[in-house]
Amino acid sequence: MQFKVLGEKGKPIVVMLTGSFCPGECLDYIYSRMKNYYIIVPTYNGHYKDSNDFTTRENEAREIREYLYGLGIERIHLIYGQSMGAEIGMELYRQLSSEGIIVSNLFFDGAPMIRLSGAYKAFMRFKFGTMIKLFRDNTVEKAYPYANYRIEKGHGHMTYSCEHTDEYVNWLKDIIEG
Repeated sequence: MQFKVLGEKGKPIVVMLTGSFCPGECLDYIYSRMKNYYIIVPTYNGHYKDSNDFTTRENEAREIREYLYGLGIERIHLIYGQSMGAEIGMELYRQLSSEGIIVSNLFFDGAPMIRLSGAYKAFMRFKFGTMIKLFRDNTVEKAYPYANYRIEKGHGHMTYSCEHTDEYVNWLKDIIEG
């Protein structure tokens, strides 16, 4: 796994996770607008030349956790995940929390956080098994009672961040700053 680190140590820490088949640079349109943060952007295994194979979200999250541990990080202000990055982000949060590392905020874009039909659930169970199970008989409010969420209607999968980038980045900054 490769890691791109931007910003200065001592600034609020943001871990940004891309979707499938995307190197970390795919999030440049967001992180290039976030100058006052210490940003860590992995490029997953299997997503660059001569890398190890991508195996599971657990293994990818473990490698990220080990990298963060090696940096001596004790608190993360935001884990940001797009699409498959949300799935890895959920697992990363679980692993970090079990080791006592504080994660203040999670932000998942394009994650399956909606009520899905039975046929769609069956199709996606392999890819999004952990999240889908939470929603078998629940709404977002029941599965995540303390979450704040926003649904932007009329936009395709992760298109809001591209179409309204400045507003989107300001929204992320507001979440980080609390």
